[in-house]
Amino acid sequence: MKTSLNSIGHSNQTLDSFMALLTRHGIETVVDVRSTPVSAYVPWFSREPLSASLRANRVSYLFEGDSLGARPMGTEHYVDGAVDYRTLAHRVEFRDGLLRTIDIARGSRTALLCTEGDPMLCHRGILIGPALRAMGVDYSHIGRSGDLETHEEMETRLLSKFKFRFVQSDLFFDRNDALRIAYEKQGRKLAHRGSGEVGQELVAEAGMEYDD
Repeated sequence: MKTSLNSIGHSNQTLDSFMALLTRHGIETVVDVRSTPVSAYVPWFSREPLSASLRANRVSYLFEGDSLGARPMGTEHYVDGAVDYRTLAHRVEFRDGLLRTIDIARGSRTALLCTEGDPMLCHRGILIGPALRAMGVDYSHIGRSGDLETHEEMETRLLSKFKFRFVQSDLFFDRNDALRIAYEKQGRKLAHRGSGEVGQELVAEAGMEYDD
């Protein structure tokens, strides 16, 4: 039996509407994959108040931003000043974070949490998504309306964005080839620019948040 995982982006919604989405989908554990889960704009989604609210609603909270976030400390995963999703996906810490999350999901209905509402505009879709699919995980995204979008459906949107079209007679370029290119292009668009240490320090001091 496949392991199932969901994802959700808090965006700018109220805490009540966010909790209603978790309840609707029976989410028992939230795994936070934001590199720096601090927000001045929607402070109820900062790490401490959010974890307290979740516990009050009998939902477990775990932080995996250090392993599964898209803005790592240090410079070894930055190429030309931008985070390189390809090397990030090969970090030992990244794989270990995925394995821990999958293990949790086997015993608890789990959702990965990030900021951006649309998974196609977030590393939970573009970085984490293909890694989970390669590991055989059934991965879906909870939209703000409450509807579920499978990761395959998100991939179809991604292909459409980059205007990929296929014909059955094309033996040399298939959907997987197109997805690889589309993921790389989208990853470059989303990649954080700047030093990991400096960027996170400035954000923390300003009381702002990272999108990833």
